[in-house]
Amino acid sequence: MKDSIKTEWLFVFLLILSCSRDYPIGPEIGVRFPLSVGNYWMLEREFKVEFSNSEQWVSQDSICWKIIDRGNLYGYPSYVLLNESYEDHYSSSSLNWYTDFWDGDYGLYNIGHSSPGGGLPLKSPKGLIFVFRGRKFSSLQSLFEWIERPYTTKGDTILRIPPRKVLEYPLTISKEWVAFGDVWLQVRKVVGKEYIFTPAGTFSCYKIQVLSDWDDDGVWDEDMEWYDWFGKNGLVKRWRWSKGEYYDMYGNWAGYYEVTDITVLKKYYLSGM
Repeated sequence: MKDSIKTEWLFVFLLILSCSRDYPIGPEIGVRFPLSVGNYWMLEREFKVEFSNSEQWVSQDSICWKIIDRGNLYGYPSYVLLNESYEDHYSSSSLNWYTDFWDGDYGLYNIGHSSPGGGLPLKSPKGLIFVFRGRKFSSLQSLFEWIERPYTTKGDTILRIPPRKVLEYPLTISKEWVAFGDVWLQVRKVVGKEYIFTPAGTFSCYKIQVLSDWDDDGVWDEDMEWYDWFGKNGLVKRWRWSKGEYYDMYGNWAGYYEVTDITVLKKYYLSGM
C-alpha cells in the first residue's frame, strides 16, 4: 500500500515538474529551415529608434517570404526566396538564394541576393549624421546597408562565395559556428531552447545568439546584439539592437541613439504539413 502511494506521488511530482518547464522535454531532432517551393511566411516588423533627448521614431511593416523556385545562381544549385515588404501604400521586393548543403556539410546557406537587398527604406530624422563603429552615415538606411554589405557583385545580383552559414545542422544547445569571416567575423551560437508566442501560434525554438567582431581584435562587440529563434517551421522571431552617436548637420555632437528591430511570425504555410 505504501509503495503504491509513493508511486502515485512520484507520478504527480513528475507531472508538475514537466508542466512547469519553459522548454521542451528531451531532444528535438531534425530542426531545419523548411526549404521547399511554395512555402511562405508572413512576418511583422517593428523598427524603433530612441534618442537621448527622449525623441522616438517607430516604423512598422509587413514582410512576406516565399520560396518561388529552385534553380541555379551562377551555376550554384539553390532555392529562390522572394522577400517582399509592405507599409501603407509602399512596397519593396528582392530575391535571396539559399541552399541546404555546402562543401560536405548540411545547414542553411545564403549564397546571394538581388540588389539592393530588399526591405522598405528605414525612416530616420533628416539632417542628422549617424556614427556606428567609427563610421559616419547620412541615414539609418545607409548604416544598415553597410552592416549587411556584400563582398562580390555580379550585375544587380550579390554573390556570396563562400556563402553565409545561417544555420548548421543538427542544431543542438551550445553548438556554435562561423557564419562568415569576410568582411568581418560573425559567429552564431545556440544558447538555449524556448517557447515563443506569436500571432501564428506557440513554437518550440532554438535560440541563436549572433556575435560580431567588427574590429578583428578578438573581442565581441557590445554595441550590437542579435538573437534569432528557429523552429521546425522556420524563423519565428528576430531581435536586433544597436547603439551609437549622432551629430547635427553642422557636425556638432547631438547625443546617443538606440535601435531596436523586432520581427515576429504572423502566418505561414509549409507544403506537406
